[in-house]
Amino acid sequence: MSGWRAGLVGIAVGGVILATGWFLSRSNGEPGSTAGTASPGAVVEVDESIVLACAHVLIPACDSAAEILGVASQRWRPGDPLPEEGVLVAPAAELPAGSDSPIEVAASPIVLSGWRTRWQLLERECGAVDPGCLARLLGSSWSSLGGSDSWGDVKLGLADPTRSESGLLAWATLAPELGAEGLAGALRLSSTDDATLMAELVQFGDSRADVVITTEVAVIGQFRNAIDRGDGRLELAYPAAGPWATYAAVGNGRGADDLIQRLLSEEIAARWTAVGLRPVGGLVGQAAEGMGEAGERSAGPDQTTREELTSVWEDFT
Repeated sequence: MSGWRAGLVGIAVGGVILATGWFLSRSNGEPGSTAGTASPGAVVEVDESIVLACAHVLIPACDSAAEILGVASQRWRPGDPLPEEGVLVAPAAELPAGSDSPIEVAASPIVLSGWRTRWQLLERECGAVDPGCLARLLGSSWSSLGGSDSWGDVKLGLADPTRSESGLLAWATLAPELGAEGLAGALRLSSTDDATLMAELVQFGDSRADVVITTEVAVIGQFRNAIDRGDGRLELAYPAAGPWATYAAVGNGRGADDLIQRLLSEEIAARWTAVGLRPVGGLVGQAAEGMGEAGERSAGPDQTTREELTSVWEDFT
């Protein structure tokens, strides 16, 4: 067994885890966009000079929180600076260098998801679809699993682990079971981040990928949009244990500390639960459609393993 795979197995054992337009969130997330309309009868004055900036996959949660907080919302991209006045919420590993004392505000488990009809065939083979069984079946012909010849082989979608933290955590979940050769035989859809991956999965239906590994919040964000695409519905499975994407907040300028504390409130937690994001204190109120019981949260890969994971990916690509 090669060194990188042995290291990954150690992690796994120790942790034991159309056009894109309207398929993205209702907000385009561009700078200057603001939160949605408040409840009928409510008057919310929006301070456009204070910004709640969020990573791509968090735009629905960002808009919902900004509506309550009375601030503007906008999309943040890796490499962008902190807002001059306001708060940034993004994967902890992607925050700008030198970000001062980030505070975890939410998280999302890495999940497996796929189109229902094909998923049912995977369940027949696996019992419960997990990374090990999925890795064994990736690249197999669907006809050998009882599906149609026209479906081709079992196709995988992943976000690029060299460009996003969500992609790296998803690849870390599967790599100990799959390896580079398996990746080469199965990967048919690769995107810059988890939100883009899910938007493209829905955009192209089941022609590009049958199953993806990504964050729960990204899957839930496209859950309703998947209706009448592919075979009409997405299914999810949670590894018994695995890494979770961690989202942290950092602030800049006046009132930033207070804004971060308000992000930890029960009112915000309920809004985030409703769009498929898990607040740091746990789910509050009605969970979004499609959300299930997550597995145990385990530590993500250490720096050495991260470098090995990206090296294997770069060799493949």
